[in-house]
Amino acid sequence: MKNWVTTKEALEYLKVSESTLYQLRRKGILKANIDWRRKFPDSRSNLLYDLEQCEKTLEARFEANAETLELAKA
Repeated sequence: MKNWVTTKEALEYLKVSESTLYQLRRKGILKANIDWRRKFPDSRSNLLYDLEQCEKTLEARFEANAETLELAKA
């Protein structure tokens, strides 16, 4: 069973601002119907987030791997 929560609950859990959450959706990092969905099929409907999936997506996207990091040249 999915753990769909409101935007407010997602902001508190993920510790991000509403504008950051918007940018993550807009840039396609958080995917519709995977990480988030509309409560009702209306473009103005409130959004719901799957916290477990959002956390997995963000960890995979922003995880630092020493082997793949590029060192800045001075």
